[in-house]
Amino acid sequence: MSELHPLLKRQLKRLQIDQKSTLTHEELNKLLQKVSESYTQFDAHIERQDNILEVSDREYREVFNSLERFNTKLTQIIEEKSIQLLARENSIENQKYVALGEMAAGIAHEINNPLAIIVSTASTIRTHIEREKIDLNKTLEKVDRIRQVSFRIAKIIEGIAVFSRQSKGEKTKLTKLSQIISDTLLLCSEKLKSVGIELKFDISKFDFLVDVRSVQISQIILNLINNAVDALEKHDKVKEIEIDSDIKGDFVCLRVFDSGPGIPDSVKERIMEPFFTTKEVGKGTGLGLSISLGIARSHGGDLLINSDFERTCFELRIPIFIAEKKVS
Repeated sequence: MSELHPLLKRQLKRLQIDQKSTLTHEELNKLLQKVSESYTQFDAHIERQDNILEVSDREYREVFNSLERFNTKLTQIIEEKSIQLLARENSIENQKYVALGEMAAGIAHEINNPLAIIVSTASTIRTHIEREKIDLNKTLEKVDRIRQVSFRIAKIIEGIAVFSRQSKGEKTKLTKLSQIISDTLLLCSEKLKSVGIELKFDISKFDFLVDVRSVQISQIILNLINNAVDALEKHDKVKEIEIDSDIKGDFVCLRVFDSGPGIPDSVKERIMEPFFTTKEVGKGTGLGLSISLGIARSHGGDLLINSDFERTCFELRIPIFIAEKKVS
């Protein structure tokens, strides 16, 4: 007899029949039945494996399709976010010039006044020279005054140049917060005087070292002052802006108060939203506060309305530079 199939061999072994045995009819039927059962079981096993493979293949295709859809969506999101980021960077720059433009009249006045002093003093000196009535000591005093006023103008122009430079890509730098505030106030102090607003602040309260992009922090402060000026524009009572500071944990809190009529709760809820504004058409973009909030958070800080005070108070929080933390 030729070599038997392994399945058939197993059945013969289970029936204790070797290949040389002579099978009875009953034994042969029993053998065939067992062989048939084995093949049936084998067919069922094959069918199960096919089903498993079919399911696995279907699941694989579903997972692959899901990943492909996810990849397409992710690519779309990255593209959208890239466009938004570019637009945001451009908005920051544009808003900076809007803030500077709102103070332009005050800056011009800030420069014109010292220039008038220089022209007047120089004319006086010239007249004395022409009349040969020169008092050396008085003339030197007038020359010193011209020098002082010229330095003041130079400082204002330097402040404008610093504020106007591109802040995109600018790296953070250790700076005294007092210096940032001083530079910012050079751009707006004259405007405040011209509209009858008293500015209160003590520069010694801001003697903190911060690791920031100073132009952007100056932009926030100038925007808050601009908003305070607008709030006081039609205010009949005392017109006053105060800049103060406080410490909360690792943050210095720069607070800008104004004595205006206050902000309604319905406006407070939306005031940081992009394009939201209560100003007249053409007077505000609605981007100042939302951009300022973004700048503050990019520095690890925050910008909010502090309702703990009777007066309107915007609070800018900036992390204080601590050498030990920087090293670790």
